[in-house]
Amino acid sequence: SLKAPSIQKMFSDIGTIHNIDISSVPSAEGIIELLEADRHLYISRITDLHASVEQIQSPSSLAFMANDFWRPNPDTLSIRIFQGDKYLKVPIRQWQLKLISENKPVFNYPIAA
Repeated sequence: SLKAPSIQKMFSDIGTIHNIDISSVPSAEGIIELLEADRHLYISRITDLHASVEQIQSPSSLAFMANDFWRPNPDTLSIRIFQGDKYLKVPIRQWQLKLISENKPVFNYPIAA
């Protein structure tokens, strides 16, 4: 019964991997979305958004996903975050599962919400 669009409008677009101001990312719990154009690549609940974004900015962090068909480009990969441990009184763990189920990110395992 969770409506994914209701939480997605609460996300903050913090920019592309190449131009994020890491000092503006809070060291707080939340959800992170990695996107390429309008395609979700990865969605996860994170205990420290700041540390996770900092790790994603490292050139080696995306190298494990690269292959002969796709190479990550830091100028076109954007990050969106939601800060908080609940939204509408629902734990973000449940929201994470709903977002993965509906958006089918390329690098998340398929799940049933």
